[in-house]
This record gives sequence, C-alpha cells and structure tokens, in this order.
Amino acid sequence: MVKIGMAGVGDISGIYLENITNMFKEIAVEAVCDPITEKAANAQAM
Repeated sequence: MVKIGMAGVGDISGIYLENITNMFKEIAVEAVCDPITEKAANAQAM
C-alpha cells in the first residue's frame, strides 16, 4: 500500500482525491493540508 498526502485542497481537489482512490486501489490518501482550515477539514471528510 502506498500512502500519499495532498497539499492544497481547494475546489478541484475533491475530483483528484476521488479519482486517485477509485483508479488506484493500492494508494491510500493519509493526509491533507491547506492554509484554510475549513478546506482541509472538508477534504479529510471525503
């Protein structure tokens, strides 16, 4: 299993996160970060 993190989880990041987890079953998104705390919390909930 490959664990990744995403820095900068703006509006389009939801599409990227969904595609990554659907297309590559061996990848797990382990961490997200953004200077806007609300965006990071929303991305983490995905």
